[in-house]
Amino acid sequence: MGNLERSQSQTDLELEYIRKQMQQSSLGGHSLEAKQAVKNKIEIQNQEWLKTFHQRADEGYKLLLKEVFQRAQDGVISVNDEIESTTPDEYQMKNEGVEISKNPQKLQEFLKEGGTLQKLYGFSINVMLTFYDVSKNILYDKRNNDAINSFTFLCNLNPNITSFWISLGLAFEADQKWNEAIESYQIAIAAGPSDFSSYFSLIRCCGLIKDYSSAKEILESASENESIKDKVKDALDYIKSKEEPK
Repeated sequence: MGNLERSQSQTDLELEYIRKQMQQSSLGGHSLEAKQAVKNKIEIQNQEWLKTFHQRADEGYKLLLKEVFQRAQDGVISVNDEIESTTPDEYQMKNEGVEISKNPQKLQEFLKEGGTLQKLYGFSINVMLTFYDVSKNILYDKRNNDAINSFTFLCNLNPNITSFWISLGLAFEADQKWNEAIESYQIAIAAGPSDFSSYFSLIRCCGLIKDYSSAKEILESASENESIKDKVKDALDYIKSKEEPK
C-alpha cells in the first residue's frame, strides 16, 4: 500500500466497493453504531480542526469542479469505463440543499435523521465516483495539497465511506503529515469497524514512523469483534514482533 500505482482491475474493484458502500449508506445499510462513531470522532475535534476541515472541503469542491469540467466533451463527462457518464449540471449543489445547509438548526435535524451532505446536495453515486476517481489521479500526480482538499470534500459529503478516509490518509502521508494521516485512518475504522483494510492502513502508517501505539490501542479495542478477531490477533502479533529488540 506504500506504492501509489494501481492496475485497471484494482481500480474497477475499488470503484465497485465504494459504489456498494454508498448504496448501503443511502439505504440505511450502515449500522447506527458505526454512524454514531464517525459523528463522535469528528465532533470531539477542537473548533480549529473543524474550521480547517471545512475550509479544505470548500477548496476541494472548487478544485474538483474545475478538474471535472475540463474532462467534459460535448456536454458529457466520462472519466472511467466503470463509471456512467454524467453532465456538468449534476455537479452543482441543489439550491434547496444549499439553503438548508445555511440554517444550522435545519442542517442538524437533517444530519441527525441519518442524512449526508451528499444526499442534501443531490450528488448521485456516479458523481461521487467521478469525484473520487479524479481525486485519485490528483494524488497520483503528487499534487498532495490538492489531493488532501479533494478527499476532505468527499469525506465531508459522506463520512460513512471508509475508502474516502483511507485515501485522505494516503494524501496526508504523501505530504508527511503523519498525525493527520493516523487520524484519518482512525475515522475510517469508526466508519467501518469490521473492514480490516482501515486497520491495515493504520498499521502500515504507524510502521513508517516506527510508532505503533495508535494501532495497538485501536486493535486492542477491536479484539472482541468476531468478524475480524483472527486478523486483529495476527496484527497484534505482527506489531509485537516489530517492537521486540533484535
